[in-house]
Amino acid sequence: FQGERLHFVQIGLGTNTTFIQNFAGESREFDRSLEWLLGAASEQDPRWLRGVAVEPVAEHVASLKGMVDRLPGVELVQAAIGEKDTWGAEIQVFGTAARDALLRAVAPAKRSRLEEQLVYILNMSCLGSVHPLLPQICCNIAQEFNVEVKVESRAADVWTWSRLQNSCNFRGCEVLVVDTEGYDAQILRSLIEHCRWYQNDWPRLIQFETMGHCDILEGHGAEWQGIGSLEG
Repeated sequence: FQGERLHFVQIGLGTNTTFIQNFAGESREFDRSLEWLLGAASEQDPRWLRGVAVEPVAEHVASLKGMVDRLPGVELVQAAIGEKDTWGAEIQVFGTAARDALLRAVAPAKRSRLEEQLVYILNMSCLGSVHPLLPQICCNIAQEFNVEVKVESRAADVWTWSRLQNSCNFRGCEVLVVDTEGYDAQILRSLIEHCRWYQNDWPRLIQFETMGHCDILEGHGAEWQGIGSLEG
């Protein structure tokens, strides 16, 4: 990106709608909940949009590559974002192949309902240990469908915000969207640490999840502490 400021950075893609799909996907993939965020960026033309999308799970990254090919100013990064650069960190993943195997294991009449439940788990990849909410969800699925959900351990690199900027050669962004199932607070702290030294790199607008997932992982008040740090 030659040191330019980006219009959009999205961290944590999963199977959710991304800015990539809004700009280059089919009409059925367009998400109006992202539309207003995209409107906060100064560029709306897909030909000139500059953005980075970050996700540690290979399948989720691969599913977007065809669309990214139609967006010359957008880059996909397969990594997690955190407070410390780490190579080969352990990540617990429920992949699409495991999902497909479970769907084949139940009667056709039950597949639609099971698929709805498995969408949540596809988006619950977690560094180090399994997501705190995962055991109960798996238990509920086992009781209803008589199948066992198993996650697998993989390796993923963790980048700080500074490393992300340096590796992709950009300087800040206009809009930042973070949805990482409990790691949002850590990502914000990494961003804040970087921007203490590089004040011009602050995003104009930041959206992150506040559903208590960070509090479960880090302790009560983690999310509000993140908000307070941004306000400070």
